[in-house]
Amino acid sequence: MPDPLLHQLADNFVMFSGITERYFELLSDEDLNWKPRDDMRTVRDLVVHLLEGIQLTCTCVKKGEIKNEDQEAITKELQGYTVAQLVAYSKKMRKLHVDTVKNASDADLQKIIHVFYGEFPWATMLGFTYDEHLHHRGQLSVYLRLMGKELPFAYDYEHNVPLV
Repeated sequence: MPDPLLHQLADNFVMFSGITERYFELLSDEDLNWKPRDDMRTVRDLVVHLLEGIQLTCTCVKKGEIKNEDQEAITKELQGYTVAQLVAYSKKMRKLHVDTVKNASDADLQKIIHVFYGEFPWATMLGFTYDEHLHHRGQLSVYLRLMGKELPFAYDYEHNVPLV
């Protein structure tokens, strides 16, 4: 029987990541190279980091680990993407996340995942993913404001594009 808490977590992710996706849609391809200072990430680096975190969390439950090479491969793939391609990839990752979380078993949640900063149950990795996503969405919102973009209200979920 499906776990209602997992379904709620997945649905919450759809809500807040939908806002993130709307932030992505404010960007032009030229905007992707912008950064507030030389020692900070570009917009592209930030968007790619947000998206790779979702993918890594979903795929690590099967593999039991996240290696630096896994992250580097995703980064390499996404570095040349346009905004439209990044938005499409975001939709794909949101769906992957929902499907992975809603279909997780108790064994999946308890599975120990080996990452470069420690070993954690996959349930804890989900929490890290949500924290990381919201942290970097906040960072992106600052970038966008510095670029003169007008952001949607952070809790305006009713205007998110639903997942199909």
